[in-house]
Amino acid sequence: MKVKWNLQQIYFYLVCFVTLIMIIIGAVNTVRSAVDFLLPDPAAADESFYYSKFTGVEGRNLNEQLFDQEIVEKELSRQEKINRTNSNNQSVRSLLGGVILILVAGPAYLYHWRQIPGLESHPPQE
Repeated sequence: MKVKWNLQQIYFYLVCFVTLIMIIIGAVNTVRSAVDFLLPDPAAADESFYYSKFTGVEGRNLNEQLFDQEIVEKELSRQEKINRTNSNNQSVRSLLGGVILILVAGPAYLYHWRQIPGLESHPPQE
């Protein structure tokens, strides 16, 4: 049995292929974002690398020389909290992006996939 392809069938199969790839990408992004949200990277939450650890006079940390140690510790704590919040917000945005991709591509895929059997049983008149 030889299959005759027409432009309409090619279009429907191509749309199904593209939307299926979009669904797969959305699912992968959703799972990855959920894992990032539930199990955040501890190195990403530690923002202490923003503060130089250069040793100054008398072997004291340069930050300790310029500021009171209590002020430095409060600022480090504040920066870590801000970074943790930003990391969580980014994970939620990425999670929503993956879900939206699935919600947009899913119905388009289902519609086009359900139309294909009708195209094959009723080929267009030439």
